[in-house]
Amino acid sequence: GARQLQSLASTQGLALQVGYMKLHERVLPELRSGLEMIGDPRLVRHTVRHPAYEVMVAHADTVAFDDADQNVLAEAARFEQHRTVEALGDLPPGWGHLYRDVLAGSFIHTVSFLRGVKGELPRLTFADMWPSTPPRPLHTPPSLLARGVYPDQSRVEMTWLWLAGYPDYLEFFEAHGASGSVTMRFPNPYLADRCASVTVTRGDQVIDHRGRNESPFLRELRHFYEAIVTGRRLSDAAGAALDTAFLQDMVAALARRDGLTVGGEAADRS
Repeated sequence: GARQLQSLASTQGLALQVGYMKLHERVLPELRSGLEMIGDPRLVRHTVRHPAYEVMVAHADTVAFDDADQNVLAEAARFEQHRTVEALGDLPPGWGHLYRDVLAGSFIHTVSFLRGVKGELPRLTFADMWPSTPPRPLHTPPSLLARGVYPDQSRVEMTWLWLAGYPDYLEFFEAHGASGSVTMRFPNPYLADRCASVTVTRGDQVIDHRGRNESPFLRELRHFYEAIVTGRRLSDAAGAALDTAFLQDMVAALARRDGLTVGGEAADRS
């Protein structure tokens, strides 16, 4: 689907943007600069501690609407389920919820961010999930761990923890090299009054960079606006296809552990 949209946008001269707001954080240039300062890479780690949505926004004024057309919602759900079968084959329903709601709904931002700052994705070497079988529906999502290796033999560890009662959302990226380390801390994505920060440590030198209180969602919208009005058609749909394939490979690895075999795109690629 990502490749089809990329082709459509290219042939018809359309602006196409993937919703990767984390790649629009203001401190990304400082992060990339820090990665160049820490020497040969050894380990990259990305961690998300994800509380229940109600906990994340409990102290903020929110408005909920209930006027969506239920027929439209039902049709959208059927479409998603059909596409899940195309991606993974006929797995038990809980696996579809895992793929759509946790991996494609949240974990994909970890994958896309890693690709965005490193320039490529690692080769998946290990995937874990606990509880070991996804519940249906996902009122209590499982926690996830993925490990990988880059061509330079540096290792990657991605952790997504569901902590329903945790007091706040927490996310950070860290990279350790032969000469130092760099860490990026992300704000709660649902609140607009916080900003990301980057810390570079090299020898006895510590450099802190703090972004401004400007939502990456807003910067993402400005980027899309500029693509429309300037005609610069910069799309990351091809990258989104790689990210999606990585998620499918994770499901395949987890399903095999349960004695299941994936089909669809995931099976074609393996």
